[in-house]
Amino acid sequence: MVAVAARELKAGRLINKTLDVLEKNWATALIYIIVLGALTSGMAYVGLSRTAALQQVGLAVASILVSTIVNYALIRTLLKKSGLMGQGDGGHLVPFFGLSILYTLGVGLAFVVLILPGLFVMARWSLARPLFLSRGGGVMESLSQSWDRTRGNEFPIIVAGLALAIIFLAISIGAPFTFGRESFLGMAVSQVSGAVMTVIFAAFEVVLFGLIVAAHDAADTFD
Repeated sequence: MVAVAARELKAGRLINKTLDVLEKNWATALIYIIVLGALTSGMAYVGLSRTAALQQVGLAVASILVSTIVNYALIRTLLKKSGLMGQGDGGHLVPFFGLSILYTLGVGLAFVVLILPGLFVMARWSLARPLFLSRGGGVMESLSQSWDRTRGNEFPIIVAGLALAIIFLAISIGAPFTFGRESFLGMAVSQVSGAVMTVIFAAFEVVLFGLIVAAHDAADTFD
């Protein structure tokens, strides 16, 4: 596979490749959606009756742990099934947790400034997790390599990511207002939609890794 140079990545190709990965791994994707959706829906519902600050903090920490573990297992699984795992074990769960925290804080702070900086940072760090899990190395090294390797391809990454997620994002935001903020159905629809986005973005990051990194470094046949 020919490596993708800056400004040569097309949004349409990213979308098609992501859908192809999801189609080939539909059973895996469905399992993760069900498990993550059930766990997050349950925690959201329990949170309604847990109003103490300490309880809310505990639920937030539990949610972060669940999300991190699911992303760790899901991205590793998709990398393996796509033939993109490097030799060795790759990055491990504990430092992956640190990477996820830095990623979330960096993107979140950028979104606080404006929407576009947030999307820009998200695009530039979109390779960090698959890089870390496939190639190992340090957390900061993965973030730095992702920042360098995605340079010039920010626009198609943002467009493709938004196109893949926009419907489920709208459902996730709108469900509590449609069914009621304290409705379990509304919470479940919102959380399952969020789980779908988690799976989509995991596949999306794996596709980016295959097109930008693996093809260049090891001539992997990702096409």
